[in-house]
Amino acid sequence: RSTEVYNYIDAEVNSSYDGTKACMASITRIQNLGSNGTPDVILFYGGTNDITQRRPVGSFDPATAPTEVDLISVKWDTVADAYVDAIMRMQHYYPNAEIVAMLPTFTYKNTDAVIEAYNSVFAAICEHYGVTYVDLRECGISTSDLPDGTHPNATGMDYITAAVMDVLMSDC
Repeated sequence: RSTEVYNYIDAEVNSSYDGTKACMASITRIQNLGSNGTPDVILFYGGTNDITQRRPVGSFDPATAPTEVDLISVKWDTVADAYVDAIMRMQHYYPNAEIVAMLPTFTYKNTDAVIEAYNSVFAAICEHYGVTYVDLRECGISTSDLPDGTHPNATGMDYITAAVMDVLMSDC
């Protein structure tokens, strides 16, 4: 990883980040995943809005990573902290579910280097906590599949579905 990438992100982040809006780690949202029964598979697509809004990515060090789930926090200083709590909370509430994290694809506001900086942190978190992940930058989505520059259209969703199914089927 390039120091230049992290310096660029630190200089350009949205300094008004309010971690209480980090919905990916919301206890209520995670508990509601089981509202229709206990899930066998959880598809987790977190971080895209954080990247677009340039919230600080932070870092992840496996040597100092949390080992106990935090069921209290509602505010996070970095996206990495919220991502860790989201993963750990899903594992806590659904210990038998397979979690598949979908690492964000590019967005209209960000360069490849910016997306790489976030996704490398997300991948490290997933690897540490034993979560399967799919890097959506490799699934075939193009800018024409992101009509608003961030969210995929039906064709983009087809690409995502195929990439996730490939991972799920390889586990069978």
